[in-house]
Amino acid sequence: MTSPITDSKKYTSKWLDYISTDGTKHRQVTFTIPGISGKQIKIDTISMNLWTENSGSKASAWITSEVSGIEGKLGECTSTSTKSTTEKLIESTFTGAEGKDVIIRFYLKTSNAAYKALIQNCKCYYSLLSDDSTDDDTTTPVSPEWLLSITFTSETEAKEYANKLLTTTEGVRIFLEHVKT
Repeated sequence: MTSPITDSKKYTSKWLDYISTDGTKHRQVTFTIPGISGKQIKIDTISMNLWTENSGSKASAWITSEVSGIEGKLGECTSTSTKSTTEKLIESTFTGAEGKDVIIRFYLKTSNAAYKALIQNCKCYYSLLSDDSTDDDTTTPVSPEWLLSITFTSETEAKEYANKLLTTTEGVRIFLEHVKT
């Protein structure tokens, strides 16, 4: 794992959603990890301090990764704390395509527009993987025309269904992700 990319500035938001009605995304922080030929970028951990201006509201952060113009969710976290030292962590298994830049974005919203959501000390820890160090648990971003999401109760069940799709359908790319609840 590399040293983290860090942005220690404080950002605030009074937006009630991550995306406005006109489709504008309310991005607060962006990191770009430059791609390296022959290497894949694996996002290991995202961390940030997340808090709210008032104990009666909730701050939420949505973190995404983008590779080759395809943006996907890495994770989301919330806080009702009014303490600026409230650290939130997101563990990730995301792995980008070989040689491609990975862009990490942090979005911020509040549950009550009268009170700000605040974020500070955003960090992204990542690893560089060689082609021979990847395994079946890594993911590669896809450029879907249509995306189908199905929830399974076990990893075995999910893999069995994925194998059935791969053997019965042409041109399908499968993305498996374990969602921690």
